[in-house]
Amino acid sequence: MIANVNPSVMQRAYNTVILPSGRRLSPAVCTFDGQGRVTSVEPLTKELPFVEWIGGTLDLSAQTALETT
Repeated sequence: MIANVNPSVMQRAYNTVILPSGRRLSPAVCTFDGQGRVTSVEPLTKELPFVEWIGGTLDLSAQTALETT
């Protein structure tokens, strides 16, 4: 079976993501649109296919809101 993967959407995992509210998720998966904008953030609770592990910290606290899809 071949997975249905949208090449314009990318998921990356980080050790810590600092949300616009200042809340921290650790570890977390961020979904990016084709322009590199974060569209969603969720806790990383299990290994996921097609997720690139970046590590480190992604600070989104300067953003006012995440776009919804």
